Amino acid sequence: MYGKTVKFYAVIICILILGCPKQAFAEDSSRREYQIKAAYIYNFIKFVDWPAGSPQGSTTRICVLGSHPFAKYLDSLEKNKAKGKSIEIIHTSDSAALSDCNILYILKDTPNFEHVLAKWSPSPILTVGENSSFLDKGGIINLVLAANKIQVHINQKQAKNVGFRISGNLLEIATVVQ
Repeated sequence: MYGKTVKFYAVIICILILGCPKQAFAEDSSRREYQIKAAYIYNFIKFVDWPAGSPQGSTTRICVLGSHPFAKYLDSLEKNKAKGKSIEIIHTSDSAALSDCNILYILKDTPNFEHVLAKWSPSPILTVGENSSFLDKGGIINLVLAANKIQVHINQKQAKNVGFRISGNLLEIATVVQ
């Protein structure tokens, strides 16, 4: 009886020891993914010129539609300036309240993201997403996780149609689609 109890606890300990690092790795990987995405969003401000008619002022507004796992990383951007403007992060679930946004980040699990894009993609708002069909639906920049790396995909045709000018430095590191 004593031997079975020891084996049982040994199995439990092995599961805990082997299971925890995997969970910790998954959490660390997700955290790292959203840290990188936040850094990309910050740099998009520096490497994209907005068209006439876009919301102007002394603040660049980054709106995030829906709940998301990287709020703290994006919120930390508010301490910085880019192109001489302060940065404001707006978290919202109301897709009707986005007209003052310079950048709109739409998460992959946002319900009806196609309708949001249909409404806002003709506007001078830089749309950024992470859904596999984001660019096909009218988005401008898609941040794709592939082979454990964040890749930037840009719909250059849509960017030009709206009036955005994307720096060659950004285009150089991106995959240009359409």
